[in-house]
Amino acid sequence: MEGDSVEFCGLKYYPLGHATLSRQKSELVVSRMKSGMNGFSVDTGNALDVSIQLAPVDITEDISFAVTYNMTDHSNYLRTAGQWMLTGGDQVGSSTLLLNPKYEERFVEVSGLLWGKKLFDRKLRPGSIQQDNWCDLGSFLAAKHCPRLYSLDFEVNVNRGEDGKIIFLKTTKTIGIAGSFKPSGALKGETLSAGSKLFRVDKLRVSSVTYYPQGLSRNQESFISQLLVSTQDISSLTVKVCEAF
Repeated sequence: MEGDSVEFCGLKYYPLGHATLSRQKSELVVSRMKSGMNGFSVDTGNALDVSIQLAPVDITEDISFAVTYNMTDHSNYLRTAGQWMLTGGDQVGSSTLLLNPKYEERFVEVSGLLWGKKLFDRKLRPGSIQQDNWCDLGSFLAAKHCPRLYSLDFEVNVNRGEDGKIIFLKTTKTIGIAGSFKPSGALKGETLSAGSKLFRVDKLRVSSVTYYPQGLSRNQESFISQLLVSTQDISSLTVKVCEAF
């Protein structure tokens, strides 16, 4: 890691880049992040569900915000299980949500929610996934207010066969972000809410499914071990709560 660790909510945090970490009352403050991509990583142990609550961050068009999810198996092999980034979009005042497809499986679904109600549920078009390029999932358009990011969640669910081996594995990345979201043409599927193609959301959910017909060996069973958060052009970031189960 790139610096001294700080313990918060029972988990160890490490600064990335030029960032510094400090505990202030009941919060963790990540500062010195304005220049370049800086941030923090958190070791989550052998978790199947991780939730981070942030002090709200306004995502303006000049800000980049990236999250990487890592998993470790029983053989201590570390692999990346997901990666997304918010960055300035093509339109003035917009931010684009990009997904790195090299860490996703064939079946990827994207859902938008508001107050717990699902507004749309769409799948990535097969031809839109190119392993060497980031995939455009859609854009947040700043009409009156820019999108506001407030939480990060990552969850792993499995089904086992009669022999106890994993035959189905689903990873779900939930981004707590309030704003007006327009899905890209890379997504196809049914719109569950009437109206235009612009949706007011407070959460976006990206799910990826893997099937193992022969079953996954125990040594290959993986757990969420680490989250990395890096940003550009944000002066500081405050972590309010982090839980790993």
